[in-house]
Amino acid sequence: DRGCYQSGYPQAAKYAEVFVDANRPDDSGSATNWASAKRTIGSGLAVTATGGICRVAEGAYSDTIILPRLVTVEGAGQGVSVTSSWYVAACPETNSCIRGLQLSGGIYGVFASGNGHVVEQCSIFSNYVGVYFTVPIYSGSRLTALRSLIVSNSKHGIYASQGVLTLENCLIAANGGDGVQQYSDNAGRSTYLVHCTVADNGSDGYEHTHNFQYPVYVTNSIFTRNAGYGYKRTSGASYGHAIAYSCVSGNGTGEIYGPNITLGSGVITNQSPALASGSYQLSEASPCVDSGTDTGVSVDAAGRPRPIVGRKPLTGSGFDMGCYELVPRVKGSVFVMR
Repeated sequence: DRGCYQSGYPQAAKYAEVFVDANRPDDSGSATNWASAKRTIGSGLAVTATGGICRVAEGAYSDTIILPRLVTVEGAGQGVSVTSSWYVAACPETNSCIRGLQLSGGIYGVFASGNGHVVEQCSIFSNYVGVYFTVPIYSGSRLTALRSLIVSNSKHGIYASQGVLTLENCLIAANGGDGVQQYSDNAGRSTYLVHCTVADNGSDGYEHTHNFQYPVYVTNSIFTRNAGYGYKRTSGASYGHAIAYSCVSGNGTGEIYGPNITLGSGVITNQSPALASGSYQLSEASPCVDSGTDTGVSVDAAGRPRPIVGRKPLTGSGFDMGCYELVPRVKGSVFVMR
């Protein structure tokens, strides 16, 4: 409030667990269970306590989600669709989490500032930019995306200005610009890409611009069929980028470009990753099968366990590159019932 005194009006009660359902008639319910759920996500978040969770039932929502600090919004099923013509989801504070939502139709699918935000098990598509992350210079603020599909956005899949990223088990594909574009200046912390598939983007798969004073680590990831470079660095900072156990192959302009990029063990640059037809899954003939390394990631983007061992028992590590772990065909007899 303006002035030296806070309003004497009582504040609305807030709850650690709140419920939202698009099929409710209005927002008059208390939101403390499904029977009293709010109709709109914004009304649900307004009564979610710090550290609480707002559970959203399956359905179609036309909301701009603005997450308070330390609050999680979570889809209660696979069909929670949120559309907006501006920000579909905005994280203006710190340590908020978006989980299990489909976010589409906006200028930004997710707009985030501040540190500690997590995007988990989301599908972010048909926006101008899928995820737009911007923070003050030198802040070292981090955004984490886990097991998410960031696809078919008209510009970049992910754009990060000054912040650092952790991307794990993400498919970043078929976006009109770069899959990931990162502009950072002395952010103070490292960026990590682990078990990501970055493919079919209209420019570079990953592009890093400006001076980055801490390393970028890429492990168990695939960069393929991007129109520009698979992996590109246009900055000249002293700290290097390290790529290991990854496939950077089959890109339009070239595979890897820029200074201070170290290729470690297990990097494939001269073989196609052999993705399955019409899919970003690996085919059984892919050189990326059983060619990764253990990073402590125990599931893939689809929730299947990592690793599935025994496909190349003499040479394979059991961990596949990319966001999906190959599920081998079951061998055995086929019976035809007439």
